[in-house]
Amino acid sequence: MVPGDYGSWSAHIEEVPPGTRYTFALDRVNGLEERLDPASRWQPDGVHGPSAVVDLQSFTWHDEDWQGLARRDLVFYEVPSLPSFPGCPSCESWASLP
Repeated sequence: MVPGDYGSWSAHIEEVPPGTRYTFALDRVNGLEERLDPASRWQPDGVHGPSAVVDLQSFTWHDEDWQGLARRDLVFYEVPSLPSFPGCPSCESWASLP
């Protein structure tokens, strides 16, 4: 794999048919560690399963007339994500908020 923009990595592998399932194998001190692709375009077995190769050139798009949504129809929702550790003062104060 080669590094790309914004911390991403990529690899081009010839002759892998669309639908082929894959994961990443990281070489760790205790052996290989299997990881899922955080930038996957398709997880046919769900978000906890392997990703699948997608052929973007053969996909037939059907949305050429879509104009997007008007600004007044957009909804933005923010969900803060904080770790929760026993005995963590910041975590306990966050949990006590109404």
